[in-house]
Amino acid sequence: MATVKKYSQKIEITAGYTCGGDDKQYKCWGGLDNLKTANGLATCHGSDNLIAGINGTYKQPAPLTLNNFGFDLSDNYSVTKVELHYKTQKFINGGYYPDIGGATIKLLGTNQANKTGKAVSQNKIEDIITWTGVTVAQVNSTQFGVQIAFPQNESTTPGYINLEDVYLLVYYEDNGAKITLESSFSSNPVIVGEQFELTCTIRKTSNAAYNRTTYIDLPLGVNPSALGTADGSVTVSTVKFENYTFKRLTWKHNMPEGSQTDYLSYVCKAVTPSDDFQPEKNKNRPKQCIITDVTTKISTTNYLTIKDISVSVSTDLYKNKVSLTAGKEYKAYATIKIVDPSQTNKALWIGLTNGATLNNNNLSFTGYLADGYNTSNSKYWIRFEQNRDEMTIKIPLKVVAPESGTYKMTLFVTNTGQTKHLSPDVTVDFLARGADLGQLAFTRIRVPEVYTQNMGDGIPYTFGSQVKYILKNNKYGVEDHGDNLRIGVYNNSEAIAADEDEFVSEIIWCDKMATTKSEERSVKFTYNAEYPLYLVYSHDYSEDAVNPFVTMNFSEPWLVETGYYPTTPIRDLRIYPVMALCGNSKYCWGEFTPSIEKTVPVACYDWNDGGILKQDIGVLGIEVLFDYNVSEEVTCLVELYLGWSVRGTRDIIISKGSGTARAGDAYDLFGFKPSDFVGRMNALQVRLQIFNQDSSKPKIEINNLRMNVRYVNPIKCGYGLSVDGEKSQYYGFVVTDVEHNSGTKNERTLYQVPGTDNTIINRLNVESKDISIKIVVPECNLKNTFYLIDRIVDLFTNERELNSNKPILKKLVFDHIPDREFRFVRVDSFDDEIKGNSYYAKIKLEIPDGTTYAIQETITGAHGQARSTIFIKPVIVYKADTAGKLVITEKNLGQEFIVNNNKIKEDSIITIDSENRTVMLGNTNISSSVDYNSTWFRLKGEYAFSSTTGTVRSVSFNVRR
Repeated sequence: MATVKKYSQKIEITAGYTCGGDDKQYKCWGGLDNLKTANGLATCHGSDNLIAGINGTYKQPAPLTLNNFGFDLSDNYSVTKVELHYKTQKFINGGYYPDIGGATIKLLGTNQANKTGKAVSQNKIEDIITWTGVTVAQVNSTQFGVQIAFPQNESTTPGYINLEDVYLLVYYEDNGAKITLESSFSSNPVIVGEQFELTCTIRKTSNAAYNRTTYIDLPLGVNPSALGTADGSVTVSTVKFENYTFKRLTWKHNMPEGSQTDYLSYVCKAVTPSDDFQPEKNKNRPKQCIITDVTTKISTTNYLTIKDISVSVSTDLYKNKVSLTAGKEYKAYATIKIVDPSQTNKALWIGLTNGATLNNNNLSFTGYLADGYNTSNSKYWIRFEQNRDEMTIKIPLKVVAPESGTYKMTLFVTNTGQTKHLSPDVTVDFLARGADLGQLAFTRIRVPEVYTQNMGDGIPYTFGSQVKYILKNNKYGVEDHGDNLRIGVYNNSEAIAADEDEFVSEIIWCDKMATTKSEERSVKFTYNAEYPLYLVYSHDYSEDAVNPFVTMNFSEPWLVETGYYPTTPIRDLRIYPVMALCGNSKYCWGEFTPSIEKTVPVACYDWNDGGILKQDIGVLGIEVLFDYNVSEEVTCLVELYLGWSVRGTRDIIISKGSGTARAGDAYDLFGFKPSDFVGRMNALQVRLQIFNQDSSKPKIEINNLRMNVRYVNPIKCGYGLSVDGEKSQYYGFVVTDVEHNSGTKNERTLYQVPGTDNTIINRLNVESKDISIKIVVPECNLKNTFYLIDRIVDLFTNERELNSNKPILKKLVFDHIPDREFRFVRVDSFDDEIKGNSYYAKIKLEIPDGTTYAIQETITGAHGQARSTIFIKPVIVYKADTAGKLVITEKNLGQEFIVNNNKIKEDSIITIDSENRTVMLGNTNISSSVDYNSTWFRLKGEYAFSSTTGTVRSVSFNVRR
C-alpha cells in the first residue's frame, strides 16, 4: 500500500466566523501560513494576548479551514484510508493551564461524520484522525480538506495553545496493471563524443491494460540523437530542475489486455563530461514508474577535467564572485581532477582579464606536476606527469588586482600547442573594491566549550543559520553590498583571532545572499579541537555608502556532523561504525591510546518496538543492555534522554573480557518519575560514552544494544487520583474505596460560668482529619506485585527537610474532585493483605489543616467573595499614590492595615502576604514597618477593600473547604 503526504496551501478562519469580532467569542491565530510546510507552527495567540478564561471574552480559538492540499491521484487508484496528523500543546499562565478539549474535525468535500480529537495537553501530543470510504475524486478536489474547531476554554485561567505540523496522509492502492521497468546502456563507461544506445523495457505482471506514460530523464551531459524502435510513442523535451537542465523522453504506452512488454531503444550521445549519474523518475510525479538502478559513467578518457575552482580572499570563499581590495595579494586554488592514467602533453590554461596578474614565484608541485609553468600575456600552462592514477590536485596561485573593477579568471585544458580547448571553460568572477576601504564589519560568536567538547577532532561539520538582511533604503539592493553578506566559520589560533585582518582572512565563508528574504545558509569545515571555534556573520565595509542602510537578522545557529572520514589523529575516540550497535552480526570498535580519555557519545533512538512506545503506558523501569569485548577495564556512562535537557544517568564498570553490560533494571527510572515518560517515550534516546580509566590502551568492541522497558497499561477503572501530579493509573493499582468526611472536624473549648447554670462555647478551632483509601494491585505474580508495592509506598511517603526532619506535605487530587487538593502526611503503615496473586491495602492519610485547598487560585480586584468554610489569608497587591504611608481598609469585617516607611514612593508596588506576615516593597522586605495596631487580613464571604493612600490592584487566595 502506497501513501502520499500533503500540506494545505490555503488556511483561513472558517467562513461565517470572525475572530476578535463583536461577538467577543473567538480568539485569532498567528502564523497560519507556517502550517503550509513541514513542522510549521501556529499559535492562538501568544503569551501577551491570551485566550480568556470561561468568564471572559474571546475565550475560544477561532475555527480553521484547511484545503488546497494538491492531491493528484490516478483514476486507477483506490483510496483505502485518509489520516489527519496534527500536534497540539497548551501553555501556562500564572501557574495554571487553560482547559481546552479536543477539536471537532470535519473532512471537507465528503459526507464523512465529524470526529473529535484529543484534549489539548500541557505536553505536546500528536493526534491522528482516520477516515475510510473516501474516493479518489474527493481527494483530488480543491475543496478536499479539513475543518478544525477547538471548544472554548472551560477554565477560569487564561492561556494559549499551539497547533503544529498539520498534514493529510492518503493511503492508496493501484488497481491497474502492475509493471516493472528495466533500462541499460550499450557501453559503460560512455566516452564523450561517442554515441551509445539506451534501451528500456516495460514488463507487466498482470493482464490489465496499461495506457499511462513513463518519463525517462537522461543523465546530465547526454543528448538523445535518434529514435531506434519503440512500442507506443516517444517525444523529447528539455526540463529544468533546480540549477540543472537535462533531456526527458516522454514514452506513452498503449498496451492492451494480455500484452506483456513495451520496448524502447534510443540512440544518445555524451556531449559534456559528468560525474556518475543514473536515469530516474521525475521526483515531482509520483504516478510514474521507477527506472531501476542503471549507472552510467560518462568518461573523460581523452583529456583532463577541470572539476572545480575557488578563490580564497579576506572577505569571501566561493565560486561565483569574490570581493578583493585592489593592489592586495590573495590566494586562489585551481582544483584539477586527473581521470586517465595515460595523460601526457596536456596543459592547464589560466587567463585573467583587465590586467590582473598571478604571482607564482617558487611554486612547487613535487610528485604531481612536471616542467613547471610558462607565461605569456597572463596565460599559464602546466604539463602533467604521465601514467598517474586518478587524483585531485590543488594548484595554489596568488592573484593581484591592480584597481577597482570586475575581473574574470578562466581555466581550461588544452594541448601543448595551446590551439584547442579540450574541456569546457571554467570561470570565476571576482570584484576588486577600492584600496581605501578598511576592515569588513562582522559579528562573531564563540561556540562554548559545553558544545565543542562533544565534537570530534578531525570530523567534518556543517554550520548553518537562517539569515535575513534588511535594507532601509530602496535605492540599494543586495547586489550593492559587494556580495559581502554571508556567514562563515573560524577554527584557528586564538592569537590570529585577536587580529581582525588575520581573523577575517582565515574564515571559511558560505555562498552569498541572493535576496533580502530569509535564507538558510551553511558552510562546511573540518573541526580542529586544538583551536577555538567562532561562528561569523558578515556585514559590509563601514566606509561603504550602503552600510548605514542595512541591518541583519539571524536565527539560532546549528552545527551538525556531515560525515566521518578521519584523516588526522584525533583526541576523542569514535567507535565505528556506529550502526553495528543495532545488531549482533558485527561490532563497532575503537582502540584507546594513553592520551585519549573518552569516546565521542553515541546516540541511539528510533527503537524497533512494534509501536509499544507510541502507546499510552505507565513506565515502571528501564534496563539498557549491550554486548561487549574489552581488553582492559573501562567505565561506561549511560544516559537516558527525554529531550535536549531532560536526562538521567548511570555509570557502569565494564570488566576485562566479554559479556553483557547492564545499566538500570526493570524498576529503575534513571531518576525520572512515571509521569515524565507519558507522551514522550517515542522520543526516548540512549547515549553511550566509554571512558579510559587508567591511561592504558584498551580495545573496545560493543554491539547488540537493546532496551528492556517494564510497563503497565493504564488502569482507568475505579477511582482515579494523583499524588503530586503522579496519576495512579500509571502505577498499576486500582482505587476501590475512598473514606473521608465532608466538612471540617472542629474542636471547641467550653467555659462554665461560676455560680450559674450557663456554659459558654469559648473557642472553635478546625482539627486535622483522616482520609482512608483502599487499593488493589491486580498483578500476575507475587514478585511483580512486591516491586509495584514499593513504588506505591514511595508515592504516598512524604519527603522531609534535610536539617529539621519536618515532613513536606504531599498533594492528593481525586479525578472526581479535580479542582481541590488534600495536603497530607502519611503516618501509619499500609494495612495490607495478599489474596492469590493480588495485593489489597488500606492507606490512611492525615490532613493536618483539616480542609481541602482549591487548586486554582482566585484573583479579583478590591471587591469579591471568598467562598471558604474557614477564614483564609489573602495576598494583596497595592499601588501607592501617597509617599511614605500605606493605609488599606476592609469594610465588611472592619479590618485596617497600616505601614509607615519613607521608602514608599508614588507608584510603588507593594505586596502584602497575610499568610506569611510579610510586606514586600519590590524586592525589599519592609514587614518591620507594619503598624502595631494593624490587622493581618482574613477573609470569609463578601469583602470590600479601599485605600486613602493608593489603589488595591488585586486580591488573591486559595479557597479552603
